[in-house]
Amino acid sequence: MVSAAASTESAGHSVILFYKYAEVAAPLELKQEQETLCERLGLVGRILISEEGINATLSSASRASIDEYIAFLCSHEVFAMRPEDFKHSFHAYEAPPFVGLIIKHVKEIVSTGGIVARPDMTASDEARGYLTPQQFHEAMRQAAADKEGTVVLDVRAHKEFLVGHFENAVDPKVKNFSEYYAFLQQRVDGMKDKKVLMYCTGGIRCEKASNFLRSQGVEDVHHLKGGIHKYLEAYQDGGFFRGKNFVFDKRVLMGAQNSNEVVGKCIECQKPYDEFSGRKVCTVCRDLVLVCDGCYYARHGEVHCTDHQYLKHCYVTFLQYLTPDELKEHQLALEEILSQLLEDKNSSKNKRRSIRNQLNKIKARLETIDADPEAAAATVALDPRPIHCRTCGLEACLGNCWGFWSDELLPPPQN
Repeated sequence: MVSAAASTESAGHSVILFYKYAEVAAPLELKQEQETLCERLGLVGRILISEEGINATLSSASRASIDEYIAFLCSHEVFAMRPEDFKHSFHAYEAPPFVGLIIKHVKEIVSTGGIVARPDMTASDEARGYLTPQQFHEAMRQAAADKEGTVVLDVRAHKEFLVGHFENAVDPKVKNFSEYYAFLQQRVDGMKDKKVLMYCTGGIRCEKASNFLRSQGVEDVHHLKGGIHKYLEAYQDGGFFRGKNFVFDKRVLMGAQNSNEVVGKCIECQKPYDEFSGRKVCTVCRDLVLVCDGCYYARHGEVHCTDHQYLKHCYVTFLQYLTPDELKEHQLALEEILSQLLEDKNSSKNKRRSIRNQLNKIKARLETIDADPEAAAATVALDPRPIHCRTCGLEACLGNCWGFWSDELLPPPQN
């Protein structure tokens, strides 16, 4: 990770990540204020503002503009931030890590579905369970000697965990933060007599997750103040962090400055690999999939995330390249899976809906083949078989239409 100071000497873009919980009486007025300020300073990125505070990631080729923005928020009547509240990083490329500026008024600055209240901002750092990077490092050292008495919780999505995490951390195996509370609820009783150490990218998700645990009777809860960003600033060899930190912009991954460790593995061949691509997304849900180039092309771009591995042999997007026999095999397999899901009262409606939709697509494709078998056979016979972008369907697209690779869309900031 390149320090903010280094960014003044190199061509590229300074990036700041920050959040602040605060009482915001007039969020729409502050939204307009932020729009005016960011446009004047030429900042790009995304800002979420709600009645509970602000959450943002911004960048600029001008370090002076970033400094002016920070000074403004530090003197702000509502947010009253401190310089140390900002996480700094650097994007060492001519193209910015974000395209455009999006500022939104939202219900929560990190979504929990309204399950968890805003943290008490009048509480001390100790009461809120804050640990500085140095304190967290020491706690991790102690945790290594007391694995039975300590739980290290990763408060991020599964794909983020796959490419980087702290030693002995628990992978939540969730796709998004709104699912995290079901994960915690299942483990509350087992944590009430243990020390809990939590971490996320920049701290904001831990604020609410730790608040939730305390509300459930888990008292010895602590989290890394400033998140992985601040920890890697302090421990440039990575310390107890292994791999790379997933960031929600075009940089995608950031490792420790003095480490290039790869902990990720291709979901297919299990060889070391940690490069995400907007083209390598799940055939079913379009979430990013960690898959190497060899396996991606071997599967003609039809790859499946961890949640949808059970469909990898019978659910593809581009049905036109399958023979009638292959389509019927998929049909039978999906019908069997649907039957099992219908018998399971706890199965997801979304799962059943996805499979029904796929069965309808297979039926429609078989009807198309019956109507013009010669044209269908010519498509199946194409060699090499074309590989399409799962998101937009184009052969030429390399994934630049997905999420933070897109020239039109930006992802929500995640701290």
